[in-house]
Amino acid sequence: MKYIRWDEYYDLAEELFETLGTINVPARFEYKGYPFGDWISRQRGIERKSGLNPARKKKLEALGIAWDGRKDNSSKKFLKMYSLLTAYKNQFGDTRVPQHILSMVLIWVGGQLL
Repeated sequence: MKYIRWDEYYDLAEELFETLGTINVPARFEYKGYPFGDWISRQRGIERKSGLNPARKKKLEALGIAWDGRKDNSSKKFLKMYSLLTAYKNQFGDTRVPQHILSMVLIWVGGQLL
């Protein structure tokens, strides 16, 4: 597994946020070969124990970090949607999901969450 500096992880966080709309991912989530979920978990741990550097905290909050990942259900929802998108890509070779299929998936997922 590859490890990089904080600023490089933050660049990945911005990219992930632009792509998926969240940085609240499961702890074992890898992005571009980096242990991104672990990095997010470590930022939460630092904030809980001693407080994250205020500038870094502000940057992560701008991307919508949930400081208490245990209470955040968005990572579970994310993982479900990500697995559906991965399955679609495996079957059709891309992630350009037609609108009519996307609508049906969202309705189905919404029903599962009730």
